Amino acid sequence: MSAPDAALQKAMAGALRGANVADKKIYDRVQDGKEPLYVSFGPAQVIDDSVDCVDGYEVFQQIDVWSRAVGSVEAKTVAGQVRAALHEAELTLAGFRLIEIRHQDTRVFADPDGLTTHAALSFRALIQETN
Repeated sequence: MSAPDAALQKAMAGALRGANVADKKIYDRVQDGKEPLYVSFGPAQVIDDSVDCVDGYEVFQQIDVWSRAVGSVEAKTVAGQVRAALHEAELTLAGFRLIEIRHQDTRVFADPDGLTTHAALSFRALIQETN
C-alpha cells in the first residue's frame, strides 16, 4: 500500500513551486540556518475512508509560512498565495486520484522567538487509491 499523505505532499509542493510561492522555498524539513521567508510542511493526518472495494482516504495537511518581516502582512500575503495555489486545485498524485482538496482555515500568530510571524494553513483532501 502506498502512502496517500506522501503522494499528496509531493503534488502540493509541485503546485506551490509552480505558483512561485515564497520564491519556491518549499521545505519538508527545514535545515538549521534557513532564514525566513519560506514555506514548510507541518503535521499530516490520514483517516481510512474505505468503502466496499474502494480504498479511500481523508488526508489533513498543515502548511506553515514563516516570515521575519516586520508585522504580519508578508506572512498573510504568502498564506494567501498558498491558499490560492491549493484550494480546489486539480493535483496529480502518483498511485492515487484526488477527489478534492479544500482549504479549511488559516491561523496567523507571533512565534515565541519574538521575531518570526507564523501562518498555519489546514487543508483537507479526499483521495482514492488507483492501484
